[in-house]
Amino acid sequence: MTTSDKNQKARIKVKAQTHAEEITQQGYTVVRDAIAPELVSELKDTLARFEDQQKMTFSNNDFEGFKTARIFNLLNYDQIFAQIPIHPNLLPVGEAILDQGLLLSSISAIAMHPGESVQPIHADTQLLNLTRPHVSISIACMVALSDYTANNGATRIIPGSHLLPDNPEYGAEFPDAIPVEFKAGSALFFDSQLWHGGGANNTSESRIGVVFAYCAGWTRPQENLLLGLSRERVQTLPRRLQELLGYSIYKGQWGHIERQDPIELIGSTPGKGMVWDASERQKNSRK
Repeated sequence: MTTSDKNQKARIKVKAQTHAEEITQQGYTVVRDAIAPELVSELKDTLARFEDQQKMTFSNNDFEGFKTARIFNLLNYDQIFAQIPIHPNLLPVGEAILDQGLLLSSISAIAMHPGESVQPIHADTQLLNLTRPHVSISIACMVALSDYTANNGATRIIPGSHLLPDNPEYGAEFPDAIPVEFKAGSALFFDSQLWHGGGANNTSESRIGVVFAYCAGWTRPQENLLLGLSRERVQTLPRRLQELLGYSIYKGQWGHIERQDPIELIGSTPGKGMVWDASERQKNSRK
């Protein structure tokens, strides 16, 4: 690695840490200009094709929105989406909060069409039997492919609510919720405990974005990506993304298969191995 590469890596780490501190303090952060305009355009074109092919379908419930089209398990549909979870401007933020053993919890796309109403304010982890506030276990990220504005349904949040001891009352009104506005190519990260909900789209244009989440390596992902993607498909993905999907061992203990690294199932070389082996190696090194 050249000196220039090392300096760039150091700058990314510092920037990610700054965003992580904002998430810790206020529950959210915005990474401005996270992905290049060219990638934004390519992603939008891909999703437009999916809508034409009716792969993105409208929801049939009030929570997801009757005028909102969604598609899940994006990695199964086009290779372009593999860039997002391991993007150098995005992954380090998740790692700064959850550590490098984090997993990809979900990855989907949302097109909120004109006329969509507000989504109920909620917290992503409120269905879990956990005492709030708790250690961060999941971080969501919305990558904007069109500008997110107060008029077209930008996500409404209540800053600092990730530190509250209770979850929001479902269906209640929250006049203090504020829309987070940001440009296409930028990304909104927020802690899964943050009270939030989509806004209403009162414009003539759709609000489009890729939405994904990281979760701690010891928790269960929201989407079952291990079963949702064939091994043949996974083999075409970058090594780091394979690890995020669960072809890895967390802290040298969680996720192994008969003491073997799951990444061997797709023909890749194992990582650091089991923690027990590391302990034995450490003991022998002291002899």
